[in-house]
Amino acid sequence: MKKITFLSILLITFLGYGQQQIYNLGFEPGSADATAGNWTTFENPSPGLSIVTNSILNGTNTSGTTQVLRLTMAQGSACYAGAINFHGALGTWELDGAVTSNLTLSMDVNRSAGSGANVGIKFANATDGTIFQITGSEGAVSADGVWETLTWDISAGAASGDNVNIDQMVVFIDFTCDGGTRTGDVELLVDNISWGANKLTDPPAPTCSDGIENGNETGVDCGGPDCDACIEDPTEGPGNNGSTGADFYIYSELSGNPNSSDFTGFNLIAFSGGGMVFSEPDLNGDTVLKAENINFFGSGFGENFNATGTYTYVHLNYYATTSTGFNFSLIDNSLSATICCGNPEEPFYRFGAGQDAPIVLGQWVSVFIPLSHYANHPDLVSGTWDGVDLKETLFTGNGTVYIDNIFFSTTNSLGINEFNVAEFKVYPNPTQNVWNVKANSIISKIHVYDVLGKSVMVLNPMSNEAQIDASSLPKGLYFANLESAKGTQSIKLIKN
Repeated sequence: MKKITFLSILLITFLGYGQQQIYNLGFEPGSADATAGNWTTFENPSPGLSIVTNSILNGTNTSGTTQVLRLTMAQGSACYAGAINFHGALGTWELDGAVTSNLTLSMDVNRSAGSGANVGIKFANATDGTIFQITGSEGAVSADGVWETLTWDISAGAASGDNVNIDQMVVFIDFTCDGGTRTGDVELLVDNISWGANKLTDPPAPTCSDGIENGNETGVDCGGPDCDACIEDPTEGPGNNGSTGADFYIYSELSGNPNSSDFTGFNLIAFSGGGMVFSEPDLNGDTVLKAENINFFGSGFGENFNATGTYTYVHLNYYATTSTGFNFSLIDNSLSATICCGNPEEPFYRFGAGQDAPIVLGQWVSVFIPLSHYANHPDLVSGTWDGVDLKETLFTGNGTVYIDNIFFSTTNSLGINEFNVAEFKVYPNPTQNVWNVKANSIISKIHVYDVLGKSVMVLNPMSNEAQIDASSLPKGLYFANLESAKGTQSIKLIKN
């Protein structure tokens, strides 16, 4: 009986501590580490990130079918620039100092010419505690353009007080903070990051609402056997309409200038991060910006601009295909000295479930944002956004969004014939059973979303009047996108 009791204690201790395993980030399809959306990069300008098929067959990696992590860094990026997975994306683990495999970490790397120092590594936990950071000679690359295996002694991490709930792997591409000078841009290919640890939790299972393309999806949270069909890309632009007042065009063909801006020194993509892809497709004569795999990016004005001295609103058109949410801000030069770069006080206008406005998928949306929204933003308590020295736009979020006609304006209505403006009326609201809809033109489509942005109902009335049957819907908040030949409108609905 004593032996049975002793064995039970050992089992409980072992299970409570975690399951020992060898981790290997090989970036192969179906694994959490192979999902580019589980990673981001840093910093200023952030490196590009992608998962690609190995095209350099030499050294320790001669396979032409294996996938690898590709990081591309500008010469002027920060000395500590690199890549990091999002919290929890790889699960959680702990290092056990009594297990030999937990004391080293190895990684296959292939780095181009242009570097000035070592490859570095770091583990961080769920509360951003550093378990170890190693940037010394163990990460020295012996030859440019050749695959080799680097090995680090991480035994100090096992003794760290932060050695709990580790969930982030960091790779520093070319850590020149301790010395060294880059001579050009740098590309780093990474494969087979391997270490031993006690597994605490598995990576989260893919879902149709996690904001990344994973599992069997063919797009971000769409396609495949498990999720709704992906929304098609637009074939038409939003049309170029200024406001009824005075406008200053940040990015719009309305500017009449070759760079589509009233700013002479305008830079469409001044900064970006997380392996984003940008293009400017021509949609039946209307050129727009397409931003794929949004992490963060912004346009530079080339000067400090006093917007609030003349203008009251900032306008943009967007068409979202796969995004579950994105955010828009205008960077105030003086404020950015203390509040910037992911600080929770940064003032944003947010599109998404339960945010400043619901995100609308599959159609062009016109939005006027009061500049006072940024000046009076409740999260901003340690500084002032006054809009007198704006230098850049800033977008953050996920998925793919098309963007056009960003401009400052003195009014919040578009300069089109007032008789062609769509007018919708919905009543009663709140309701228990039915919302009645009336419009000044034929209603072609009504699309109802719940507060999480999930489609719950689509109607095609083809009449000036329609009814939305709410009897089968749970109580709560909904959003209806109403479409007619004269325009679209999003209306908040409440079911009692």
